[in-house]
Amino acid sequence: MEGKLVKPQLLAKGFLFTLSYHYYPAQNRLLRLYLESGKPLNRGLQLISKVIKSKKSEVFIEAIRRSISLSDKEKRIIQARTYLQLELYEYAWNSIKSISSTESDIFILKEKILFQMRDIDEYLILLKEKKEGSSLTLEEKQELLLFASLKGKWEQRHDLALLFKIEEINQTGEVLYPNENQSIDQYLKLYSGIHKYQAFSYLMQKYELNVDVYKELIQLAIKVNDDNTSSFLPTSSTFIHDLYAAENAICKNDYLFAFNKIIDAFEKGERSLYLKSMLLKVLKHQGTGAQHQQKIARMIQTGFLDIVNTDFIDVLLKQESSAFLFQYVKVEQLTIEKFNVFIEGLVKSTSSIRIKVIEAFLNVLYHYDYQLPLDNKSFELLEETPLKNPLYKVVKGKWLIDENKIDELDSVFNSGRKKYWVYMQLIDYAFEKEKYGLSLMLANKAVKIRSFDPILIRKLASIHHRIGNLRDKLTYLKKIRFLLFGAFRAEYKIAKDEILLYEKLWTWDRQIEKIDVGTEILHVLNKSLPEVNGYTIRSKEIVHHQKNLGLEPVVVTKYGWPTKPRVTSLEHEMIDGIDHYRLHSPKNRIRLNIVPLSDYFSQYADEFLELIRKVKPKIVHAASNFQNALPALIVAKKAGIPSVYEVRGLWQDSTASKIPEFDGSDRYLMQQKYELYCCEIADRVVVIGDSLAAHLVNLGVNPGKIDIVPNGVDTSVFYPQEKNVEIIQKYKLEHKTVYGFIGSITKYEGLNDLLYAFALLKKEKNNIHFLLIGDGPALPQIREQVATLKLTNNVSIVGRVPHTEVKDFYSVIDIFPFPRINAKVCRLVTPLKPFEVMAMGKLVMVSNIPALNEMVIHEETGLMFNAEDIQALKRCLSLAPEYKELGIASREWVVKNREWSILSKLYIDVYKKIERN
Repeated sequence: MEGKLVKPQLLAKGFLFTLSYHYYPAQNRLLRLYLESGKPLNRGLQLISKVIKSKKSEVFIEAIRRSISLSDKEKRIIQARTYLQLELYEYAWNSIKSISSTESDIFILKEKILFQMRDIDEYLILLKEKKEGSSLTLEEKQELLLFASLKGKWEQRHDLALLFKIEEINQTGEVLYPNENQSIDQYLKLYSGIHKYQAFSYLMQKYELNVDVYKELIQLAIKVNDDNTSSFLPTSSTFIHDLYAAENAICKNDYLFAFNKIIDAFEKGERSLYLKSMLLKVLKHQGTGAQHQQKIARMIQTGFLDIVNTDFIDVLLKQESSAFLFQYVKVEQLTIEKFNVFIEGLVKSTSSIRIKVIEAFLNVLYHYDYQLPLDNKSFELLEETPLKNPLYKVVKGKWLIDENKIDELDSVFNSGRKKYWVYMQLIDYAFEKEKYGLSLMLANKAVKIRSFDPILIRKLASIHHRIGNLRDKLTYLKKIRFLLFGAFRAEYKIAKDEILLYEKLWTWDRQIEKIDVGTEILHVLNKSLPEVNGYTIRSKEIVHHQKNLGLEPVVVTKYGWPTKPRVTSLEHEMIDGIDHYRLHSPKNRIRLNIVPLSDYFSQYADEFLELIRKVKPKIVHAASNFQNALPALIVAKKAGIPSVYEVRGLWQDSTASKIPEFDGSDRYLMQQKYELYCCEIADRVVVIGDSLAAHLVNLGVNPGKIDIVPNGVDTSVFYPQEKNVEIIQKYKLEHKTVYGFIGSITKYEGLNDLLYAFALLKKEKNNIHFLLIGDGPALPQIREQVATLKLTNNVSIVGRVPHTEVKDFYSVIDIFPFPRINAKVCRLVTPLKPFEVMAMGKLVMVSNIPALNEMVIHEETGLMFNAEDIQALKRCLSLAPEYKELGIASREWVVKNREWSILSKLYIDVYKKIERN
């Protein structure tokens, strides 16, 4: 079997080797085999130190994000631990913060990260959630208390001390924040003892951006301690002492010692302008040796140090050892204007390292996968330098692709070295950006330069795979089949099988006896709880309410799910009092996309037969898509058991909404054919909305066979509640109109349009904020857009939150826009989230496409606007606060029309129709 004889060490080495190349199929497959050779999470964690040593951490993290062998939670843990080892604590926190802290390992990991960040506010939230005490050492606790007080966070210090169970000094009286008219001496003379300490911290907070006054405060603090007139600094290990020592060292020209003290202060959480000014002084005299590289890199990557700033450029260009620093520049913090000033300075510079600096910077741009902060002038300036690095052409090509200036791409290939290499890089970039048509166009041009490069041929096969061109994919795989071995040979077999399935419908050849039916309804699901998404929530509500109605629901999930290496063929668990079965092959080797689909179907059918012999269901009720449902429906038919096929969406249209070239392709038509095949086999067909029902009828499904059971909501779970105070305080939402989105962050949700409209609204209204809760493939682009539109102070990207906390976020959001685009899948499929919003008594806004028209009555239960019309969306956002009371009407509507306890009764009618027939 695949990977059976390959040792994990060899798989790890093979995967690490692929990180140096943009060859994702090899990366994905080798990583999967390695992860599944043991416990996937443990295997992933074992790779971290090797990856960091090879300096391929970012490529590794991207591969982890693509992995199908890891859960979302496991991916985030691996990302967080990687960033933690790299000392990129902010990145580590963003990876892990949305995971529940109930498990000790997660809590300890979060605590480590927040301690390193010195993020007092987040740390307090974490401790209050866990309520089991801190795992920090006494020394670390005291350091955190000291930092809180020096930064003027006295209330937080008090709360921390209580949670740490550390006795605090009794404070009497009140320290007032300094006013504008008081001198430092006058202010400090008002207080003594602990209050002087508190007053001093307020001064530091006030003058953090004033270098001269801040320096005076540092010297005053040390002098007061030395003179013994007061001891308001309790230890000699604070960043204040580091700053003082650094200043003295600079005066003595001991720049190396000063450098070390500056780094110590930074590590302890200091971020003042004074610290930055001293660093600039030191860099004028002290080179950046290898021992400081990681520390300086962190200063840059956290945004504290801006080396594209004119002051720093002038200093760094005088040092041969400084060129490496430019590989750490944060591209997302650059504007076009700032970049051009930077390049213009390099063009005019006579520095011996200017070309090295440009090349280092080009390398950063080469690896940056989002919108580049460049324009035509940027390239005109770059062309004034004696630059011969082919990375320049790749960067320009990437920019042209992002700007959709496809007609100008030929200029990149007209001359210069490594023309073919540039083609290969841009083929990959277009592929990563999901511009598969462009990737194919470039690949077809490249193949004219080298007609038989196995790597290019393999890329062409991958492009046709994504576009859905089954025959073209197989054609290219045939050309290199003699080079395919082990794991890659399976792909060739899968491609051949897809053609056979496209040409002839799959059947299960086994002849079986009829099975005596019992009383259970066997729900065949693609996935189920504990995974949480719209599909699994609908499934949970259906089986839960069917049980309440006296039916006997039982659940089985598709063959091979969940993905884990060590399983038995039939596993069982109870979830909310309902039997859940899991079907697996030995070692879980037979799964979707791992073996030919025909083999998967056959094995699935065999195992499903054994299950129904055990359960003896009255009805087999299988849900989307055909890969999950078809084997179950065919086995049920042969066993004489009535069946229902529930169409919750058309996955080929979901793919086509993201990949335009997929629409009408071989794979699109094959998937549509098999969806209709399932509808034909089943005794009844359930759909989730009128639009989807009409579409199936147009495709030839008998309308008399179709029943509609729309999405719904449990209004006893989702109901109006008081706003969550902690969330309001955390995201500074007081006295603001809060807009929000909770759900999967995908292209077809229209969030790009929403952010553009929100940016327009911000020009008119200041007291607005947007909360984005969720995760998904479009999140990186959304983060970039927020930065580009300068919305970072008005938009909070929360990430995924535990399902138990979703209602808390619903409570603080006033208005929920759902700006789905006018894609086919959006016109046909109704989402579930708007009903939760309506049940909470909140105002919904939806784009006017058929599926959403089924959910909202304009100006009665919500608002509508033209789909993909940014101005119309902005107008609706602006008017929405005047219509907030519609949220009450929308709740009344869902209670009457979309309550799961009512909707679930529709299934009784569906099942009765089967019995009558």
